[in-house]
This record gives sequence, structure tokens and C-alpha cells, in this order.
Amino acid sequence: MLDRPVIITHELTVDATRVRKSSSSSSQQKAAETTSARYLVTNYHCGGPLSAAFRKLQQDADLRLLPVIGTAMTLDEQRLADWDARTFSYLPLPRDGSSNTGLPVHVNGAFALEANRKHVKWPSMIGSDRSRDEHLDKHLLWNQCLLREAMPFAYSTMLLEAIRIHAGALNPSFSARAVYHAFPDFSAVDRRWECILPILYTELFKQAVVYTEAESGSWVEPRHAIFNTLSESEPELANIILSVLAEAGVKVDLFSRIQVPFCNKYKIWTRFFAILYCLSGYSID
Repeated sequence: MLDRPVIITHELTVDATRVRKSSSSSSQQKAAETTSARYLVTNYHCGGPLSAAFRKLQQDADLRLLPVIGTAMTLDEQRLADWDARTFSYLPLPRDGSSNTGLPVHVNGAFALEANRKHVKWPSMIGSDRSRDEHLDKHLLWNQCLLREAMPFAYSTMLLEAIRIHAGALNPSFSARAVYHAFPDFSAVDRRWECILPILYTELFKQAVVYTEAESGSWVEPRHAIFNTLSESEPELANIILSVLAEAGVKVDLFSRIQVPFCNKYKIWTRFFAILYCLSGYSID
């Protein structure tokens, strides 16, 4: 076992060429279509302080699994709307409900799989309703340790590196919106993967992870930002208020509505953007 984690983050471009054949009575023709996709990828090998259970499982001769996991986010703005994140265990797992994380990133880990090698092994029930045998199942314990003690740190490293690249470039090759897209939406994450969220956001909210257009665009720590919770029912009025605040140099976060439910639940932040406006029909979320 390693005395500290090994973490590698890099940009990756994947070029794919699809060749389509079209036949006619006289000849056969081939049409080639090439697409390119850009990703930011982080691979994480566990090391350093780990729970006694996880350390014991790593030495288990029956499991023979490596404590490695990785995450990948898209850097292509045009792919955000139809982005389809997938789960891998070295090879891609089937696109079905059991493999759906609800996360906006690809996940590739050395998971313990079901006997058919098509699905991550999960308990039949979430929480305290599991049977005694499931509490003792080493494969289930391994997956839980990998999610709780490895994945949040791989995920946070990837996001922080994306922010570092964006903040350090005069003309970044991807937008702040692409970075925010990779933040998990609390309401969309599958229950089996929710355990990563408190650890992930606790790590992230120690850093400058909030983008504001103040000061010509900058990343600031949450404690220095004002979070936009204005109602979306009156966008014109909200835009006027946000424009006035931007002119005044107020560091208003524009994109992180997906983080609001999470922060409310876990009491992570201390300041909210709450503007009381005495206009009929106007409300604050």
C-alpha cells in the first residue's frame, strides 16, 4: 500500500471516425465522418490515511482489486446539453438504471461487479435495512470504501484543476459554464452514489470554486461570494438586479443553482443572496 495517493490529471482529446457504406446498383461508396471530443480526466490511486476496513480489503486475496478510480468531464460546450455520462469498470458498463450514477461525469473504477460482470454490485436495500449477509459482503464493502474514500478526492481534484486551467488562461479553451456543468446536481444523483456528495462539497468549498463576473471574471471562495437565489419566474427583473450588482463590483455567483439544495441540506455556506423587493408578484426562492 502507498504512503500517499497518486493522482494524475490530464486533458484528453478523442478523435473518432465513423465509416458508412452506401450501396447502389452501379457502385459502393464509403463516407467517413470524423468527430472530436475533449475531456479533462483524473485518475486516483488511494494511499496514505485510510480506514482500517479499506486497508484490510486491499490485502484480501479473494478480492484482488486495486484501489483506483477516475473521473472525466467534457470540455466541449456544444456537448453539454446532450451529455451522457457513463460508468466504467475498465470497460463500459451497460446503459441501464443499475449503472446510472446521475452524475455529470464519466466514472471509471475498480469496482466489485455482479457475477455477470455487467453491473456494479450494490446492496438490495440502501441504509440500515440491509441483511446481515450484505453487511459482511466484502464486495459491497469494497465498493462503499471506494466511493467514500477515493471518488470524492478524484472528483474534487478534477474540478479544481479545471478551475485552475480556466482561471490561468487569458482565453480559456472552455467556459466557466462547462466547469459548473461537471458539478453534481443534488436532485439528480442516484441514491447509491449520494454518499460522495458531503465529502466532495466539503473539499470543494474550501477552495475558490465560485465564478463571478465581477473584476472581469474571477473564481472566489464561497465565503466571499453572494449566491443568486432570485426567482427564475421573472428573468428580466432578475437580470436588471444582477446587472446593477455587477456594476457595483458585487461578487454574485451566476451558475451554481444546482448547489443551492445541497448547501441548504448540509449547512455548508454562510451567506445567501436574498434581495427583498417590494414589487407585486415578485418572490425569492
